[in-house]
Amino acid sequence: MAHFARIERQHQTNANALLKPHGLKHTEWRILALTDEFQAVSLTQIVDLVVIERTTIGKLIDRMVLKNWLNKQKSSDDARALRVSLTPGGQKL
Repeated sequence: MAHFARIERQHQTNANALLKPHGLKHTEWRILALTDEFQAVSLTQIVDLVVIERTTIGKLIDRMVLKNWLNKQKSSDDARALRVSLTPGGQKL
């Protein structure tokens, strides 16, 4: 198991180095890619697919909204749920 953890850490390090010139971190890129794939995605889906704690994802999404990469709106199906979608700036990245 430790071997896989080292591989994952190295993968994140490499990805962060490649994404840094674009002003992105690996986790931010994963959220943008996921949102692009599903068009609009719930915070629960992001937590499940990115495998990061809900509070961490919530703060990261808020920062990405401030950077104008993502839009956040209440779900039409459930007023308690939030849906996240890409802005034109997020699509460009």
